[in-house]
Amino acid sequence: GFAPTSTRPRREPSAPIIQITPNVPGTSSDLGVTITTDSTDPDGDVIQLYRIVWGKVGKRIVDESRSVQASETLKDDVWQVTVTPRTNPYGVALVDGANSATAQVTVGNTVPTAIPQARLAVAVGDSLDIQLTGQDVDADQGRDILTFDIPTAPSTAAGEYLASFTTP
Repeated sequence: GFAPTSTRPRREPSAPIIQITPNVPGTSSDLGVTITTDSTDPDGDVIQLYRIVWGKVGKRIVDESRSVQASETLKDDVWQVTVTPRTNPYGVALVDGANSATAQVTVGNTVPTAIPQARLAVAVGDSLDIQLTGQDVDADQGRDILTFDIPTAPSTAAGEYLASFTTP
């Protein structure tokens, strides 16, 4: 005999709501993505997992993982992540949904730090040369030059400022 069959049209799951972490990254930050609100499927299909694709805007770098390592980022890079829900609507294979979420973030500078000076002593009437040094974790790919600012003149142990203080 003849048995009627019915095929329901597939309705697409919603796009998830996502957030890139950290939201203000520096070049020493790994980039990650958090799904803050899961996708829902109007057919009741279970969201099996998400396809996560990272790309550097303006470059052909694509990474299908949940994060991007800091070593892959540079100052001023714009990274984009797209997250797509995947379901198994007919019990055969995972299918990417048509609705994806996309977010972008610009990688900022990791602030360099000055290396503190040890306590220094000098006799009255003598001079002392001091070499200031700092650390730049990312070295900004050689694009920046570190400069130092001394907001106040050195002082004595009693808190008195030195009478003579010069910088090159």
